[in-house]
Amino acid sequence: VEDFDLGAVELMFRGPGPFPYPVSLLVTFHRVGGPQEPRQLLQFPFRVVLEERTQKVRFNFQPLAGTVGGQVLMEIRGHPDGTRPFQLLWNKATAEVPRFDDTYPAGRAYLDKQAQEADLYFVTY
Repeated sequence: VEDFDLGAVELMFRGPGPFPYPVSLLVTFHRVGGPQEPRQLLQFPFRVVLEERTQKVRFNFQPLAGTVGGQVLMEIRGHPDGTRPFQLLWNKATAEVPRFDDTYPAGRAYLDKQAQEADLYFVTY
């Protein structure tokens, strides 16, 4: 988080349809780095309704005080009460496109708690 406290995140979702295609999520933000242990800053359920196969979705919330200049981990899970299959889009080297340009080297993408050589599509506000 660079200039302001974190107050929104935009991600790129993909769903198989048919559309509209609702997905229930549990979104959690944690403060990481520095002398303190990671701690949860915010958690909320969020329902995404995809109107097309690939769609940008923005999560708005009250700015997280004290996040400017720090590192924040965002965790996206299917809601515990059940969700439908979905994907978050990212940039990753593949057999078809073996070159990977890391557009945000300070960040790290994880899948099932395993670090990935990939960039999640995201924008912060």
